[in-house]
Amino acid sequence: MMMPSKKLLIRYLIFVSGLFLMSIGIALSVQADMGISPISSLPYVLSLGMPISLGLLTIILHTGFLAGEIIILKREFYLLSLLQIPVTIVFGMFIDVACMLCSWIVPQSYLMQWVVLIASCVILAIGICLQITPHVFVMASEGLMLAAFQKYGIPLEQSKIAIDVTLVTLGIIYSFAAFSTLLGIREGTVASAILIGLFVRQFKKPVERVVKLVTGTV
Repeated sequence: MMMPSKKLLIRYLIFVSGLFLMSIGIALSVQADMGISPISSLPYVLSLGMPISLGLLTIILHTGFLAGEIIILKREFYLLSLLQIPVTIVFGMFIDVACMLCSWIVPQSYLMQWVVLIASCVILAIGICLQITPHVFVMASEGLMLAAFQKYGIPLEQSKIAIDVTLVTLGIIYSFAAFSTLLGIREGTVASAILIGLFVRQFKKPVERVVKLVTGTV
C-alpha cells in the first residue's frame, strides 16, 4: 500500500509534467507558424511586438485571470486559490524553456507545418489531461471559468468560448495596430481550437487510468 504522502507527491509530479507537456505543445505551435491556439494568441502576438517573452506574457495574462476571479467572487474568493500564482510562474518559465528547446524545429513545407501543428495539439491535449487528472491545482484560466459558474451560473463551455474569442479578437486588434497585418493568428488557431478539444476527449480516460495505476488508486 502506497503511503498517502507519496501518493500526493506523485500527483504533484504528474501535474507538473502536464504543465511541461502543455508548454512543449505551445512551443511546437509557435514553430509550426500557422497560428497559435486561442488561449495563447494574445500573449504570442504581443511577444512579436514587445521585448517580452511569451512565457512572461503568459504569466501576466494568467495573473489577470486570477484578478478576474477575485473581482467576481469578492468575499467568496478562497485565499488558497492564490496558489495559482506560483503555478502560473512555473508554467510561464516552462513555456520559455520549451520555446528554446523547440527552436530548431523549422518546417520546410506547408504539409510539415500541419504535421508539427497536429503534433502540438496532441502533446498539448495530453498535457491538459495530466494537469487536470491529479486534482491538486487549478490553472488561473480554469479558475476564472469556475468563478463565473459559481457566481453567475455561466456554463464552463460558454466561458471558455468567451475567453478564447476575447483573446483572439484582442490579438487581431493588436496585430493590425502594431504591424498593419495579421500575425500569429491563422488557420492553425481555428484548427487548434477544434483539435485540442477532440484530443482531450480521446485521451482523458486513458490518462486517468494511467494516473490511477501510478498513484496506486486502482
